[in-house]
Amino acid sequence: MQNYIPSVQYIILILIVIVWTLVYFVARSKKWNKRNIKIYPLIFMMDSLRMKKFIENQAKKHRRFWQYFSKMASIVMVLSIVFSLAYFTLNLIYLLQKKLIFTPSAIPIGAQLVPVIPFITISPEFILIIIFASAIAIFPHELAHGAVSINEGIDIDHAGFFVFFGVIFGGYVKLPEEVEKILEDVSSGETLENDEKNENLLKKLTRVLAAGITANTILAIVFFLMFINASVIISPFYSERGIRVLNVIEDSPAEHYGILPGDVIYRLNSTEVYTIDDFISFISSAHPGDLVVIETERGKLQIYLGSHPINASKAYLGVEIIRNYTPKFPFLPENGPYYFNNFIYILYTIQVLVIFLNALPAFTMDGAKYLLLQLIICGIDKEKAFKIYLAVSILSLIILLGNILVSLASL
Repeated sequence: MQNYIPSVQYIILILIVIVWTLVYFVARSKKWNKRNIKIYPLIFMMDSLRMKKFIENQAKKHRRFWQYFSKMASIVMVLSIVFSLAYFTLNLIYLLQKKLIFTPSAIPIGAQLVPVIPFITISPEFILIIIFASAIAIFPHELAHGAVSINEGIDIDHAGFFVFFGVIFGGYVKLPEEVEKILEDVSSGETLENDEKNENLLKKLTRVLAAGITANTILAIVFFLMFINASVIISPFYSERGIRVLNVIEDSPAEHYGILPGDVIYRLNSTEVYTIDDFISFISSAHPGDLVVIETERGKLQIYLGSHPINASKAYLGVEIIRNYTPKFPFLPENGPYYFNNFIYILYTIQVLVIFLNALPAFTMDGAKYLLLQLIICGIDKEKAFKIYLAVSILSLIILLGNILVSLASL
């Protein structure tokens, strides 16, 4: 029997867990929790008076903005709950069918959804990017929670920073204990002692809960606009000319005639190719069997086009392509536009993931608490409202776990 030798990634992961566990026990013995530092297995938390004051200052300084913001938040929250349930349901269906599609919003359906495990589900080169992207998503989320809470007359008890597994970096805001107790009582199905007095508080809490997701939604829109307009953003630094071959399809004319990944195509016959649209337009007007002289940076290639696998009447080359950029200044890296595009896309997808996870109406998620509070505010009997909340939460959790289990099984 062959001896099993764990890979370097698993060894590093085991070492991280061991070190963090030792730090956890040292923290308990030294009673670091009394110094506003909390260390749990794989989680580090630290209260920050400076962060709390920053949130309070932003809330008071821009009071009118946060008032408009909180009015918009409820609409955003309702839409986010609906889209979250729809997305995770569709994603599970496509995962089971082993299909992957991209929506017009550039969000993939059928994508693998796996836990964040450094060096296992996240490669080392992406760890710093994920740390930065998670901070960009989580800090504004918590800032919005805190600022809206203060504007609603609910002071925040404390705020701070946290690190999860050394990969997820963000902040947190804690509401006063009496307010947290009311949320816990409602979420556990207990009857509130003074319903009339607390009804106004519940309305305020719905706006507080919705604020975080609204902040992420605004940022997601900003990053999406940056993503689809990336060529405009980088145009002062890079010129767009030609198209770069990202991948060559197996058994295609491109493979048979020697086109390679990384080739840059500048001309098709006498047609200059500046953009992807130029390339698509030429291939669409050609016919199967046509001879095409393709001018690349490696020289000229003569290729006979084939028939498209789906529609035999259309010409087929068999390449996956992206824009090609040339630096306008010698100190700029050639691959700069691709790094920029990928970075913006990661920032965008992390925002969307935070929205969908927080809006999912599953028990402790913001979406579930919001749903339960709205049911009670609308006058539905508390026992009936809690049963609806419980049923929706269980269904949402099953869908989420289904996504994770199917994704892990396909690794």
